[in-house]
Amino acid sequence: MTDSASKVIKTIENTYNIKDGKERAYYSLLKYQLQFRQNYINKNIHVEDSLINYSILYYSNNEDTRNLALSYYLKGRTSKNKEAIRYLKKSEFIANKTNNNSLKMRICGAISTINVDNEDYKTALTYGLKSIEYGKKVNDNETLIQFMLNLSSIYNNVGKYDSAVFFANKCIDYLDKVPPTQKASIYINVAAAIIRSDTIKAKEYALKSLEIRKSNNAYQILAKLARDRKDYAQSETYLEEALKYSPSVDWEAFILYELAQTKEHMGKYKEANIISKKVIELRDSVEHIHARDSIKEIQLAAELDNKKQSEMKAKDDYTAIIVVVLTTIIAITIAAYAIKRRKHKKSMDVIENMEKNMENMEKDIKTMEKHVDNAEKQMDKYRHNIKKLEEKNKEKEKEINAAGKETRKQLAKLKKETEKAKQKETELYQKGFDIYNKVKNGTKIQGWDNEKMKSIVTFYTTINTDFKKQTEQAYTGLTEYQYTILIMKDMGLNNKQIADALGTNDNAIRTMISRIKKRPKEQSQQNKE
Repeated sequence: MTDSASKVIKTIENTYNIKDGKERAYYSLLKYQLQFRQNYINKNIHVEDSLINYSILYYSNNEDTRNLALSYYLKGRTSKNKEAIRYLKKSEFIANKTNNNSLKMRICGAISTINVDNEDYKTALTYGLKSIEYGKKVNDNETLIQFMLNLSSIYNNVGKYDSAVFFANKCIDYLDKVPPTQKASIYINVAAAIIRSDTIKAKEYALKSLEIRKSNNAYQILAKLARDRKDYAQSETYLEEALKYSPSVDWEAFILYELAQTKEHMGKYKEANIISKKVIELRDSVEHIHARDSIKEIQLAAELDNKKQSEMKAKDDYTAIIVVVLTTIIAITIAAYAIKRRKHKKSMDVIENMEKNMENMEKDIKTMEKHVDNAEKQMDKYRHNIKKLEEKNKEKEKEINAAGKETRKQLAKLKKETEKAKQKETELYQKGFDIYNKVKNGTKIQGWDNEKMKSIVTFYTTINTDFKKQTEQAYTGLTEYQYTILIMKDMGLNNKQIADALGTNDNAIRTMISRIKKRPKEQSQQNKE
C-alpha cells in the first residue's frame, strides 16, 4: 500500500505545479502521512517535520478541523513522549468537534500507549476504553485488535485479571482476519491473560506465538510457567533466550531480575549477585529516563486548557438558560395574576369600558383629522426633500465614478504589498527552520544578524504558541537578540551552548539573561509614570 502511495506522490510532484496554500498544505499532509507509515516499518526512513509544520500552520489559520486534527495526530506519533502527548491532546480536543471516529480511535489508542510506557495505568485505561468504544463504530479490525490487546495488558498490570482475560479472548475471534505478525501478538497477550487460570493453554499460545515470531514476551511466559513447576533449568534457558529479543532497557532489567531469582533457586548465588548488580544499574538508568520523559504535567496542562475553553462556552450557555427560565417564571406569574383580576372585576369592567370607548372614539376622530392635515404637510416636505436627494445622488455618482478608478489602483497596490509580506514571512519561516535545526544539532552559525534572529523567532513562535504566549505575558519590548536567547533557553541549551551558537562568551549571555529578568519591573514602573 505504501508503494502505491509513493508512486502517487511522485506523480503529483512530477506532473503538477503545487501552489502555496490549500494545495501545498494537503500535499504536505499526504506526503508526511506516507513518510510516517514508511518510518513505522523502517525507522531509518526520514520524516520531514517541515511538511507537517506547514499543514498545521495552514489548517490552524483556515479552521479546517478535520485535517488539523489529523496533522496534530501525525505530529504526535512521530514525536517523543513530552512533545507527543502535547500534540496528541491538541488533536483529541480538535477531533472531538468532528465525526471522524476512526481518527478518534487512533488518537485515544496512542495516548493510552504513551501512558502505559510512563506507568500511568489509570489514564491509560481511560483512553484504552475510549479507543475500543470508537473502534466499534468503524470497520478496522486490525487496529481494533491492537487496542484490545493493549487494554488486556493494562488490566493485567493493574491486577484485574478477569477483564484482561475477557479482552484477550475477544481477539481470538479475529485470528482469521489479521496478518501473521498480529496473530503472534494475540497469542502472547491471551497467554499472559490466562497464565493464572489455564497454564496448559497459556503454554500452547506462547509456543504458537514463537512459531510465527520470536519475542521476549513469549519466552518470559514460558519461563514463568517452568519456574512455577520448579523446573528452574528450563526457566533459565527461556530467560536467556528472552534477553536476545529485549526491545528496551526496561525489559532487559525486568528479564535480568527474573533470571537472578531463578539462579538463586538453582543455588547459583555468585551469578545471581552479579546479575542483581546489573539490574540495579539498569533500573537507575530507567528511572532517569522516566523522570526525563514524564508526561503527567504536560498531559494535565493540556486537559486543563481544553476544559477551560469548553467550560467558558458551557458557562455562557448556562447563564442564558437561567435568564430564559427566570423570564418564563415571571411571565407566568404576571399572566396568572392578570387572569385572576379579570375574573374578579369582569362585570364592572364591561360597563366602564363601554363608556370609555365612546369617549375615546370621539377623541380618536378629532385626532385622526389632525393627523391627516399633518400628514399632507409632511408629504409635501418629503417630496421636496426627495428632489434634493436625487440631485445630490447624481453629483455623488459622478464623484464615486471618479474615485473608483483611484480606489482600484490602491487595492491593486495593496494586494501586491500583501503578497510580498506573505512571501517574506514564508522565507523567514523556512530560514528560521534551517537555523533552528542547526542550533539544535550544535552547529555554529557564522554572521548572526538581525534578520537571522528574526527568522528563528518567527519559526519558533509559530510552532510553539505556548512559549510565545508566556514570553509576551512576562516581558515587553524585547529585542530580537534577547528573544533569540530566550528561545535557545527554552530549547534546553545552557549558557555556554548559547554563547557558542551566537559566537560570544557565556559571561555575555549570563549578563543579558540577568537584564531580561529585570526588564518587566522597569517596564511596569515606566507604564505607571
